[in-house]
Amino acid sequence: MISIGAPQTRGGLIGLAGNKNQLGADCQLFQYCMSTALCDKLQRQVIVFAVFPEAFPCRMLRRLFSPLLDPLSGLRHAPARRVLLKQIYFTGNEAALLVLLVGFALGGIVVAMLHGQYGQSQEAALRLLASLGFKEISPLLAAIILVARSSSAVASELATMQVHGEIRSLYRMGIPLGAYLIMPRVLGMTIACIGLSFYLAVAAQLGGAMLGAGAEVTYQVIEFDRMLTLEQVLTCMAKAALFGMGTSLLACHVGLRVGPYVTDIPKASSRAVVRGLSAIFVLDFMWSLWLS
Repeated sequence: MISIGAPQTRGGLIGLAGNKNQLGADCQLFQYCMSTALCDKLQRQVIVFAVFPEAFPCRMLRRLFSPLLDPLSGLRHAPARRVLLKQIYFTGNEAALLVLLVGFALGGIVVAMLHGQYGQSQEAALRLLASLGFKEISPLLAAIILVARSSSAVASELATMQVHGEIRSLYRMGIPLGAYLIMPRVLGMTIACIGLSFYLAVAAQLGGAMLGAGAEVTYQVIEFDRMLTLEQVLTCMAKAALFGMGTSLLACHVGLRVGPYVTDIPKASSRAVVRGLSAIFVLDFMWSLWLS
């Protein structure tokens, strides 16, 4: 969703609608979908409770987890899915080339230092690069790039909507902010962070293999499956998901907590970057303590 009168920002969501008419159409469509879904939900609850009175504990469990399930249920509607897909595109796809270049250079630097200065063999250096790259370096660097590009953009976009009164308008129309504004951005940035972390780790392995193996680079690429383990890949994806979710939640929180003044918009952008970077290192430290 694009903010009316807001500046265009790269790295974040650059617009669900190009003009005010499209914005109003999306809001009316989402409001109609939510009202229709609410009526269907009430009808199903009445039927289930009348036929199966013992289903009452299930309703209690659903009410307990409703803060998480209700925003996710909003993804059934087209406007929320459009926000999600565009968030993934502008956060993940536009940063893919930068991440690949960083990973390729990082792999070459690490292998050159291990082989040239510390006397490690090429195979040992690549194995160490795979372990460090997938478990530590790639999720951390991908999250830092994500914060620098997208957290500031998301925070400034939501802050602009808050200052211009668009958040208040959505609330008065009965459109849930969690399902329409927050959850698509959080889920999109989390998915993008997972993909960027994996791309960075693979690019680092390719860069290290090309620098260390020389003419035997094809053999080293074929032997990737012997250097990698399923635990390393799953650890990379889990840490990336944790970092992406934490930084995106902070960006949305900072963007929605601004004051009514235009000067609060750049403050929200810088605050989202600083808090996002701090959250990454705190979460990484807590992960290390939990594993130890």
